[in-house]
Amino acid sequence: MRSYSREDDEFLNIGTRSRDSFLEILPRLGELDHSFYSISSKLIKREIIGNLLFDEQISYAEVLNFFFYLYLGVESVVFVRDYTYVYRTHDASTSQNVNELQALQELEIYKKMFQQIDRMGLPTFHYFKRMGNVVTYRISGFPTSKAIREYESFVSEVREMVTYQQPLISLIVPIYNVEKYLWSCLDSIAKQTYSNIEVLLVNDGSPDGSGVICQEFVARDSRFRYIEKENGGLSDARNVGIARAQGEFLSFVDSDDWIEQTYVEDMYRAALFNDAEVVVSNYKKFDVKDNCYWIHVFDDYYETHYSGEELIQQLPALERKDFSFTTSWGILFAHRLFDAISFPKGKTIEDTRTNYRLFAESRRLTYIHKALYNYRVGVDSISSRITEKLLVDVLECLMERMAVYAVKGWNVADERENVLMNLKMRYNQAKEAGLQNTEIFKRYAEFISLLE
Repeated sequence: MRSYSREDDEFLNIGTRSRDSFLEILPRLGELDHSFYSISSKLIKREIIGNLLFDEQISYAEVLNFFFYLYLGVESVVFVRDYTYVYRTHDASTSQNVNELQALQELEIYKKMFQQIDRMGLPTFHYFKRMGNVVTYRISGFPTSKAIREYESFVSEVREMVTYQQPLISLIVPIYNVEKYLWSCLDSIAKQTYSNIEVLLVNDGSPDGSGVICQEFVARDSRFRYIEKENGGLSDARNVGIARAQGEFLSFVDSDDWIEQTYVEDMYRAALFNDAEVVVSNYKKFDVKDNCYWIHVFDDYYETHYSGEELIQQLPALERKDFSFTTSWGILFAHRLFDAISFPKGKTIEDTRTNYRLFAESRRLTYIHKALYNYRVGVDSISSRITEKLLVDVLECLMERMAVYAVKGWNVADERENVLMNLKMRYNQAKEAGLQNTEIFKRYAEFISLLE
């Protein structure tokens, strides 16, 4: 008996579905349970079959072809999740001995299914993905077949035309003393090409006119929601937003930054097409003082995929390259990751304390090499002011994370290099800030000496 993950088990609980809602997810259902495409385990009204017959010209996947066209003629489908039929596989089974002609017949059926669903105006994503998987599988069995490679070309050609349902995605914007930049931030969110968003504006007790700007956007766009709270810091504001968020995915936008119009769309497509629970994008810096961009993403678009374990092992090295994996902005997270993880209230460098735990919890992650986030630098912030509290928080965070790496057996050698680099940077900043006579400065010197 096949066992399912929690997500797959929930997906199969379709109950009664209308024809269109059933057809939309049919390929995924068929992957999870062969009952949807097999000749057995079905009770069908005679009048639905009508004159529909099995195509005798098809020697393989004829059942797939028959039932797809049968489903086109129904009003609804009921799936009963009780085992009523035992399917026997053996060496002589057709499904175990497919030749090239039969593989081509199967691929042609999937191609026609995709085209039919597209003509009906239904989302084609699951048909695209299923066909892509079958093409990859058949190429592995017939690597020299030019005819099968043509179906690979078809999949590539239709990729940008694939349609899909847009689940709700939550954008969380913590706000404190950003009146000067807030309007441009919220305007960039309002102009997203992905429309099914909710925007949670969390005013963290800001004493300036930020609240008025928020109310303006709430009044003109029903997707914006305004939350006022007493000042509790960035982590607390984010946690409040997470608790109120209703989206399947969520992302954080700092209120003095702004995002590209395709920010949500590009990251959600990457999540959808790669079964990713986390998507990390790249960014551009905008220097307020010089009024210019620092652009460092200049080569071609590419994607890199990781399991949670793989990313954790590579994370120290990735963090030394840029801020893409270090900050919480510019990332799309599955909402479920925050079920047991939150940002540490009252602590600075909250992203470094939290991101690695979210990454470790994720089943699959994707990095897209595209600058979708605009990071404004030169703005006065808590993290840019070197204080004793900041130094204490940083040291606590670095030691905690290195300890977790050691206990878990992760890449602690690379993490040690990260810790040492950060300690030296903060040590020099503390010296410039005149904090040489503080206790925390002495502790930095001790740890640097120890790690070297």
